[in-house]
Amino acid sequence: MYITPVSDDIERFLDLDEFFVKSKSKWKKFEIINTTLIGNRPVVKLKGVNNPENAAVFTNREIALLKDDLEELPEESFYVFDIVGCQVKSVNTDETIGEIIDVEQYPANDVYLIKTATDELIRFPAVKHFVKSIDIDNKLVLIDKAGLID
Repeated sequence: MYITPVSDDIERFLDLDEFFVKSKSKWKKFEIINTTLIGNRPVVKLKGVNNPENAAVFTNREIALLKDDLEELPEESFYVFDIVGCQVKSVNTDETIGEIIDVEQYPANDVYLIKTATDELIRFPAVKHFVKSIDIDNKLVLIDKAGLID
């Protein structure tokens, strides 16, 4: 099966023994028998998946790894799951703006989807000019909202 990775390092798939596949709201573990790279995409053979019909159920499914299997990121880089759940505060006024509920990934830059206390959704560019600090341990992101959010 071909994998469409969101990782910058596709060769990391060569060292994996297993991953989890999401189906509806549940995750199921699958053992990887073999992995090869074809045209900048990992191609995996999973235990028990022996024909195209078996493989078809994996189409457009999310995959995930155990945290221990994740690569260490460079400084000032974060996994999406680290960012989701962070409270967002303004460095301008110290007000709490809301909570990051998702990170949308685009070629130019990521965008934080922030849910306010009044259930308003705000899309905020995740760029250094506006994101002043990220404290994963305290689940806090400080932003400069000047001109971007009323």
